[in-house]
Amino acid sequence: GEEAAALKIALEASLRAINRDGLESRRVKEVGNAVEPLVIAALESAGFAADRPTAVSGKQRSAGYPDLEASRAGCFFYFEIKTYNPRTENSTQRTFYLSPSDDPKVTHAAFHLLIAFAIEPSEDGKYYAKSAQLVDLNDLPVKLKIEYNASNRDLYQRADPLLKIEASAQDLD
Repeated sequence: GEEAAALKIALEASLRAINRDGLESRRVKEVGNAVEPLVIAALESAGFAADRPTAVSGKQRSAGYPDLEASRAGCFFYFEIKTYNPRTENSTQRTFYLSPSDDPKVTHAAFHLLIAFAIEPSEDGKYYAKSAQLVDLNDLPVKLKIEYNASNRDLYQRADPLLKIEASAQDLD
């Protein structure tokens, strides 16, 4: 319907915005961060209210799924924004994950969508989008991975290490 047409307009506007001047980034992984404000602006130009999601606590958080939320005519949308190298499109490396949270960012019944840009570097040192696609995440087959994890603080700031030896000044010379 109208929302589908507006999403197409937003996707086309995002692609044009990326390729207008290209994206500058020191690292390929950071290109995705540069794309998000362009997608927000494109969604807004297509008639959506769009921003980073507001969690249950009322705080806006950027880490974790989803990257963006939008609404239009009473419909809500959550977006995961991805950039990828087109040569890795068939890779089996994990690139999407969703973790439970005490402060979830999904607060509405909504459409869950992925906006993905195939990004390639150019001779001018900037990154350009070769294509863009919109993917419905509703029926995405996912694997559940239960894992235990710990931070460096958990590992190294324990009060009860079995053994801890400090280097002497002469050891450091």
